[in-house]
Amino acid sequence: MLKITHFLGQVGPGRACPHATSKALNRYAEENIRAINEQLQKVNAEKDKLFSIIAHDLKSPMAGVYSTSQILAEEGESLSLEEISYMSTAMHKSSKNVLELLNDLMQWARMSQGGMDFSPEKCSISELVNLSLSITRDMAGKKDIAIQSDIPEDLTVLADQSMIKTVIRNVIINAVKFSYRGGNISITATQPGPDVQYCIRDNGIGMSEKIMSTVFSVDKSKRQLGTDGEKGTGLGLVLCKEFVEQHGGRIWVESEPGKGTKVFFTLPGEPGGR
Repeated sequence: MLKITHFLGQVGPGRACPHATSKALNRYAEENIRAINEQLQKVNAEKDKLFSIIAHDLKSPMAGVYSTSQILAEEGESLSLEEISYMSTAMHKSSKNVLELLNDLMQWARMSQGGMDFSPEKCSISELVNLSLSITRDMAGKKDIAIQSDIPEDLTVLADQSMIKTVIRNVIINAVKFSYRGGNISITATQPGPDVQYCIRDNGIGMSEKIMSTVFSVDKSKRQLGTDGEKGTGLGLVLCKEFVEQHGGRIWVESEPGKGTKVFFTLPGEPGGR
């Protein structure tokens, strides 16, 4: 509508004949309709990819849970404690993968439909990172991965705590997933200007240019297994991008195969803060 209004100001009385104005307006309308159709096609394509990922990722772990629970139900009395323990562990891993996928899916759906509250407030960066680490340290400990955080105590941002904790948690989980046993992960934050810049760095397997080019999109082909065969949902970094951009920040990745990965993202600094 703004385009058309601006155009009318250019072709007002004394500047063009009514017939020419009508043709130009029709052309503008056609261009706008074409742009809208292209956007709808893109959204539908993303939706189709997402449904494909969900169907694939839910089917595999749920099939594992079903078959394992069936064996336990039908043959439980004849199984040894060691066999029961092994099968219970496998079933726990499968159900955990399903829960992670559903959690990511629910957040993605709420964000896409505008149903997620956005309430930025002054936050301590160090505190946000520590809250996220309390959830991820156990996962890192199982692979003997050390996580080091070097963040000034007085560094603050304007952020929705729930969203940014999700971002930090997802990036750290990815770093753990793609790090070798005994690896290291570092978390730093600096404020070179009005924005605060985070960097989460690992010394893991790294990524190729092809994988990096699609890392923030719903694209099944970009996913790779972790160093212990861990699978991802394919939605974690998609959520990170949407949450960071909701704050007016940006997120990007620097990586090389075999040389680890750095994930950077920015958030607006708190006025009057450090």
